[in-house]
Amino acid sequence: MRLGVAKAAGGATEWIDLAPYASGDFLIVDVSWNPKGDLAFEVQDREQSWLDLNLVPAGAATVAMSLFRETTKTWVNVHGSPKWLGDGSFLWFSERSGWKHIYRTTDAGSSSAR
Repeated sequence: MRLGVAKAAGGATEWIDLAPYASGDFLIVDVSWNPKGDLAFEVQDREQSWLDLNLVPAGAATVAMSLFRETTKTWVNVHGSPKWLGDGSFLWFSERSGWKHIYRTTDAGSSSAR
């Protein structure tokens, strides 16, 4: 599986480095952009026991950083793209507590339930 970015004006496709997932069977379950122009994408294993939120900073081309990983003993539901806020934080739905909550999360991965 591959994930690439191409400029609307044309040019070569820049492929995102998915090497951290090369040893497993995974799905790319969501792709979006934040207001700064960074690419956000979510990767999940086929068993749905974990989900990673990754960010590729604008201009960094192919280098992704993982913001955090959701895990569960059963499965992790996909709730869509983060809702990005003006201060760089974002809102994220999660069932990590056993109940669906919305968390305000910073790019560094710290969060608080709301």
